[in-house]
Amino acid sequence: MNITSLFALCFLPVITVFAFVSFLPKDKRILKYLVSCLFGIMTVIPASFIQFFVLKIPLFSSNSFVSILITSIIFNGLIEEAFKFLFITLVPKKKQPLPTFFICSILLGMSSGAVETMIYVLGALQKSASFSDTNEILKLILMRIFSAQAIHAFCAGLSGIFIWRMRNGSRNIPPLVYSVVLHGFYNFFIAFSSGFHWFAVISILMAAVECRIWYQTAKNSKNSQQIQNMQLTQSEENSTL
Repeated sequence: MNITSLFALCFLPVITVFAFVSFLPKDKRILKYLVSCLFGIMTVIPASFIQFFVLKIPLFSSNSFVSILITSIIFNGLIEEAFKFLFITLVPKKKQPLPTFFICSILLGMSSGAVETMIYVLGALQKSASFSDTNEILKLILMRIFSAQAIHAFCAGLSGIFIWRMRNGSRNIPPLVYSVVLHGFYNFFIAFSSGFHWFAVISILMAAVECRIWYQTAKNSKNSQQIQNMQLTQSEENSTL
């Protein structure tokens, strides 16, 4: 298998989701989804640049338990989610309903995770003697699709919900905090070679659950606001009669 095919596999989840949401009968937002994917790819550049200098700080180079935990939350959680947050704010926002903006955020996160997977593949290929023996690399891609790329997607989704609610008059901080902390916990537990690395799965599941909870909260809040506006309009119309 050549390197192009391996890179294509890294982006397979992104391509699949993009194709699905782009060709829905009622969906005419392909350009916004494409921009979101491009932004997701771009987040890796500034995040990696900052992370390079952060690792030079003694606190983040220690092997102590506390240092590894802090490094995971700040190095992986805060820095990576901060840049995803910034790029999500750049997604075209004219008349963006919640489902569309949420999908844009998810695609941005998936693209960011796919680029990271591609970087890991490059590292693995450099250690490999040839391109013919790619079983371990395929396992690496498959594992990251269902782990690292998943946590990137859900955490970006949480940031997207926060941004959408903020633009609609609500500033609930928890989704943003969850995106940083759960991403950090994921990287912390996945670094263990023992059974502790399975706790990373819990972080992914919690991120997915929080996405569901806060998405529904945002949806219900928007519906309640629309109902109140309708009632207010009807009251004003009745008062003028």
